[in-house]
Amino acid sequence: MFLSDHGEGLMDHGEDQHGILLYREALQVPLMIKFPGATSRGSRSVKPIGLSEVSPMILSYLGIAKGRLPKPIYSETLYPRIHLGWSELRSLIVDRDQYIEGPRGELYDLVSDPGEAHDLASTDRRTAARSREKLHTIPSTINPLQAVDPEEARKLAALGYIGTPRNRSGPLPNPRDETRRRTPRR
Repeated sequence: MFLSDHGEGLMDHGEDQHGILLYREALQVPLMIKFPGATSRGSRSVKPIGLSEVSPMILSYLGIAKGRLPKPIYSETLYPRIHLGWSELRSLIVDRDQYIEGPRGELYDLVSDPGEAHDLASTDRRTAARSREKLHTIPSTINPLQAVDPEEARKLAALGYIGTPRNRSGPLPNPRDETRRRTPRR
């Protein structure tokens, strides 16, 4: 089995890494499974599944557990909030649609627009509202930033786990807008 925990921005939406934005290039990862003794060339699926569904899928294939219906795929990033003082982002993929919640909600049809170039939130308001409602059934994990013991912060920073948290008051900037501003023109 081969899979990854995240993709990379590669400047598709203005991000040159991962962790700030929640577009397909950062969320979609390769998944290849070869079962012992399998003789067929396999198959390819374009239907997205969450990483939490990989183990149940394998157990179902092996006959150890019953298969289950795919669940919506939830993603969040707190990196822009904690490290840059921008808004956190949350995302939900249901069937062919991805809704991204931030200061301005975004909706993409991943089948007709796999590059997520055409935001449908203002033209398909029903799907956007339905997706937003489903997303709000999932508790957000963001809490106000807390003071960290300076010695613990130094140790964690040395390991690369934390930077300098930035607290801001008022509306937080949209990471999508901020990464676009910082993208060099070609």
